[in-house]
Amino acid sequence: SLTNLGSTHLRKGDAAQAVGYYLQAVQVRQSINDPRAMAVAYSGLADAYLVLDRARDAARYAEMAYELASQLNNPREASDASQFA
Repeated sequence: SLTNLGSTHLRKGDAAQAVGYYLQAVQVRQSINDPRAMAVAYSGLADAYLVLDRARDAARYAEMAYELASQLNNPREASDASQFA
């Protein structure tokens, strides 16, 4: 999936490329109304933006991930995202 590609690039140290994949993942998941996958992609964006020293963007996406995960009652995802908020 696009999210997995983003995660792979982030682990390899290519955060800029990871952002591109995560953003594509968000678009696809929004179009099919998949909030759980959107939360995962938002969390990935937060991670990638932190690596790129873009703390404001990281915080914004972490908050979005946290909100979605909280709405879905997914404590693990909410916990992962809250570390950035």
